[in-house]
Amino acid sequence: MAQKLRQVRSLLLIALGVAMYTFGFVKFNMANALAEGGVAGVTLIIHALYKIDPAYTSLILNIPLFIMGYSYSCYIAYDICKRFEQENIPIQGIIMIGGTPPTLRDDLMQFFSNDDNALLDYSRAKDLLNEELIATLSDEEKHEYLHELRMNTVAMVNYKFLDCKLKTPLCSIVGREDEPTIRNNQHLWNNYFQKVSFHQLPGGHVLITKYHAELAKLIMNYIELHV
Repeated sequence: MAQKLRQVRSLLLIALGVAMYTFGFVKFNMANALAEGGVAGVTLIIHALYKIDPAYTSLILNIPLFIMGYSYSCYIAYDICKRFEQENIPIQGIIMIGGTPPTLRDDLMQFFSNDDNALLDYSRAKDLLNEELIATLSDEEKHEYLHELRMNTVAMVNYKFLDCKLKTPLCSIVGREDEPTIRNNQHLWNNYFQKVSFHQLPGGHVLITKYHAELAKLIMNYIELHV
């Protein structure tokens, strides 16, 4: 009997706490457009901008969230993950495919400092770029494409990583025939994440176009493990 009374008391206290939080959320935060941290703060911002009920956005935002980046966009994925952690928004995992570790800046610039023809020859030997796409481009379009790659490389070189490690677990995937500098230095991601799992698949840097079935299977297994 005493145990049941304690359970009832606990449930009543929980209900009272939820009621007080809800009252403050609606009557103070929503009524005065006051944001706060975490997912609740994001729902308040969305409500203030678009008048969408936080009850719906909160449900959507609490669905397990994963961030994925390929090649250059691995740095974008890191930056998004960093910003989410700073706002106390939970991320279940971040997936990087062919990501270049941050300390390899000199190698990056040395590679992309070559002229267009030398860069393309090196790429064909190492399977670094999408040759099917490049074959469809005119000479002018190839030059513009490679110029964009160089600009992306400069952005990667100048990007500032945090001195501390992110809590979000990282899944790092590279091709077994990828550039040795990228493939052999994946362990450097341990300096930027508290937990890292390393994986290799067949293919080079563009494995995403040639081994998509194996890649999809690996990613799904990782997501299922962290949901």
